[in-house]
Amino acid sequence: MPRKPADPEQSQRWKTFLRNHSDVLAAIDFFVVPTATFGLLYGLFIIEHGRRKILHFDVTANPTAASVVQQLREAFPFETSVKYLTLS
Repeated sequence: MPRKPADPEQSQRWKTFLRNHSDVLAAIDFFVVPTATFGLLYGLFIIEHGRRKILHFDVTANPTAASVVQQLREAFPFETSVKYLTLS
């Protein structure tokens, strides 16, 4: 089935949003790393878009919701929070 062509106006709106809010925008990404013993490690990576600065990273063998919440607390302590958080 042929794909519908992307709407250029919609992509322009997203680019405009990213450009206008880059100073209060951070992205979070989860990734999986296979080990030599066929295990899996789960990585968490948080980057601030305004300064392209790595805010936090962590690797764990057993991710839980509580551990993700704790990592977010460590990445954004006290008043250093961001307004928008995107998932990659």
